Amino acid sequence: MDERTRVKQIAIRLIKKDGLINLTRVGLCAQANIPDGSFVYVMGETFGTFADSLRSYDLPRVNVSKKRRTSKKLRRDHILKVAKSLDLAHSGKFTRAEIAKRAGVSESLISRYFSTMKQLRRAISRS
Repeated sequence: MDERTRVKQIAIRLIKKDGLINLTRVGLCAQANIPDGSFVYVMGETFGTFADSLRSYDLPRVNVSKKRRTSKKLRRDHILKVAKSLDLAHSGKFTRAEIAKRAGVSESLISRYFSTMKQLRRAISRS
């Protein structure tokens, strides 16, 4: 089996598992054990063109309809809950980066809900 066919089969397996919307070049390259930057050389086409060609296959659309954004309130509450647990564990000494890592979000998202650490600490004390 040639390399292109092997990579295409891996892509199809990933799509069947997670849906086309979740297929990424980085993820596919990792699964296929090819360097990320060499996708175009291995496949002879860009990842976008490759993904478009896969749309013509009759593949399941797993997770596409199930994916929804979390509401702002749920995101804020989740960040606050994580910050509260860090506050208890570290006696009030924690950083935005620690919260982001534990909550699985970016630091900028935390800043969107709590502009300053002072605001975040107030919210913790109120809850």
